[in-house]
Amino acid sequence: MLVKGKSNDEQDDDPWRNISAGDLAAAINRALIEDREETPPSGRVFVPTGEVSLRSAFLAAAPGDKHTQAVANSLLEEIGDIQETLSRFTDAPPERVVYSSVSSSMVSGSKGFFAQG
Repeated sequence: MLVKGKSNDEQDDDPWRNISAGDLAAAINRALIEDREETPPSGRVFVPTGEVSLRSAFLAAAPGDKHTQAVANSLLEEIGDIQETLSRFTDAPPERVVYSSVSSSMVSGSKGFFAQG
C-alpha cells in the first residue's frame, strides 16, 4: 500500500504496504473463537483467544519475519494514534458507532467502538 507523504525507501520498509483492510479484519477474526456455551436470543458470542487490540491485529496482519515485525513494532510505537494508524487503510477517519460510559463502579470510564466509513 502506498502511504501519502513517504519516500520510495520508506515505502519499501512499510510492513503493511501489501496489506488490505480485509487482511486486517482477518487478523482480528483469527484472534476470536465462537463460544458455543453462550446462547444469546440472537446472534453469536465470540471470545478472544489471547490479547485482541488494534496493535495486535496490525502485528498479526504484517508478514511474520523478524525484521518486518520489528519494523511494525517500531512504527506502531511511533504512530500511537488510532486515527493515524487506521488512516493507512482508508481516507475517512473512524467514527464512534457504539459508546458506553460507566460512572458508578470502581472501574469507571468510557469505551467506544469505531467504524471506518
